[in-house]
Order: sequence, then C-alpha cells, then structure tokens
Amino acid sequence: MRYFFILVLRVAIFSSGILLIYASLSYETEEGKIQSRLEEWWIRVDDYRQQALSWHVALLKTFASVTSVVLDQLFGARLFSAQGIGVSLCLSSVCIGVLSLLVGRISPNPNLTVSASVWLIVTSAAYALIPVFLQRIPKKLIRVGSIYLWFVVLLLQRLGD
Repeated sequence: MRYFFILVLRVAIFSSGILLIYASLSYETEEGKIQSRLEEWWIRVDDYRQQALSWHVALLKTFASVTSVVLDQLFGARLFSAQGIGVSLCLSSVCIGVLSLLVGRISPNPNLTVSASVWLIVTSAAYALIPVFLQRIPKKLIRVGSIYLWFVVLLLQRLGD
C-alpha cells in the first residue's frame, strides 16, 4: 500500500510540475485567449527550418544548374556524340597519368617517369578542353566540322600510341 501511495504522489507531483511550467509559459492575449510561449517558439523553429530548407534547396538547384552547364559545354549537349566520347577518352588519359604518378611513388619503376606522367596529364587535359573553345565558333557547319576533325585526330593519335 505504501508503494502505491508513493507512486500516486510522484505522478501528482510530476503532473503539477508540468502544469506549472505550462502556466508560467502561457499568457493571456488581448482577445482573452490563452497563448503559450512554447507554441510560439515551436512556430518560430518551424519557420526557421522552412527557411533553411528552402535555402539548401536553392543552393543545390543553383549548383546543379551550373554543373549541368559546365558538363554540357565540356561533353556536348547530346548524350552520345563524338565530342562526349573524345572528352571521355582524354579524361581517362588524365586518370591514367595520375595513376602512373601514384604507382611510381608506391613502386619505383624506371619506365614510369614523373615527367612522362605529368606530360600525359597536361596534354590530355588540354586536348579535352579544345571542344569547349570550338563550340564558340558562330557558324554551325564550321563548328561541327571542327569538332569531328578534332575527334578523328584524337582517334588517330590514340591508335598510333
């Protein structure tokens, strides 16, 4: 019986404490309605959350649009094109050059020189950027022809290696 009395007393004290906290954070408005500060704080937190979420969404949308423009200029607007395949080949050569630098550091080999790896990285990166500049040619026929010529020269160079 004693434990039951202590349990009831604890529940009553806890309930009255919650009620006192709520009453201390509540006030009567001019219209006579009881307004809670906790409710106001919760509304403010929700508003700030919405603003932060919209800020993050706007940032991600901007980042995605900028990335899309850069990748379209680099690889071309079409999914499969001579420009896209050529730039991919050039960038994979850049990756091969970086990997050869790493492998040369891990396991020194006289055939893997630093200068050859750096030369491969620089020339492949520069060759990958050529279509970006070719896209600025105003005449479409010359622009498309020069990109195809660039692609053919790239293929001939890769087949020659």
